[in-house]
Amino acid sequence: MKKIAVIFTSFGPLVNNFKKILNDTLEDCELICIADDSLIRDVMRTGAPDENVEKRTFLHIESAIAAGAQMVVIACSSVGQVAQAADAKYSVPVIRIDDAMAMRAVAAGGKVGVIASLETTIEPTVKLLRQKAEAAGKDVEIISRVAQGAYQALGSGDPETHDRLVTEAAEQLAKETDVILLAQGSMARLDEPLNKVIPVPVLTSPKSCALAVREMLKSL
Repeated sequence: MKKIAVIFTSFGPLVNNFKKILNDTLEDCELICIADDSLIRDVMRTGAPDENVEKRTFLHIESAIAAGAQMVVIACSSVGQVAQAADAKYSVPVIRIDDAMAMRAVAAGGKVGVIASLETTIEPTVKLLRQKAEAAGKDVEIISRVAQGAYQALGSGDPETHDRLVTEAAEQLAKETDVILLAQGSMARLDEPLNKVIPVPVLTSPKSCALAVREMLKSL
């Protein structure tokens, strides 16, 4: 049985939602879940992962590897760049939850919209999209929006306000783009509702990541 570790930066709905998606997608796998919400709080204070956040994330990765993990997923876009550094550092694959989603968005081409509920998620997501576009030799235009107040609403137990703010942002962005990317895994709750009412494809990271993990496991 293969072991997959997931490092979360919150104890919110994403934890159980992503675990369910992984369990439904993967066969004969054991999940190791590590959650440290101090990471995202520090990123929100500094605006980006600093050396201290990177060091602590590395410690979580090392703990996962010590527990037998054969792959590690960083389930937070705001610290996604740490995954790229870790992938080069450790003997097991370390991937970010939004990597496969970014590749799908670039493949769709044209104008790519990015919606985040945290300002700190925009820069790493846009950077990832540009990297994927360059690697694919594609020219894409990226338009980003922050659904102001959505993250705070979800964190305070008001998912209805979170969903309304993200939906409003998606409705506006759909007028300017060919595909929309929901930059945070916590927004994946809106996958089906938005794809029913938004006239362009809306992509979320948990499902895309789970499918990518399934393919990667075939070579491990």
